[in-house]
Amino acid sequence: MQSVRQPLGRPSSRTFQSVMQTKTLPGAPAGDYQIIQFQTRFANKPNAVETVVLSREQAYWRVSGYFIR
Repeated sequence: MQSVRQPLGRPSSRTFQSVMQTKTLPGAPAGDYQIIQFQTRFANKPNAVETVVLSREQAYWRVSGYFIR
């Protein structure tokens, strides 16, 4: 994650944008997933969208993906 985030610089703001629940994701087994998106302003990328993918594992949620666009 650091190799993706470090060139962008420090985040100066992060605003929740959306959450979507799904049972399927491309290339992943069927399960319970949440896709959370944030509008984020980084020092070197002022208009980014961060996406965090959570997967349910028994009684808790685990981060299974992180993407920046």
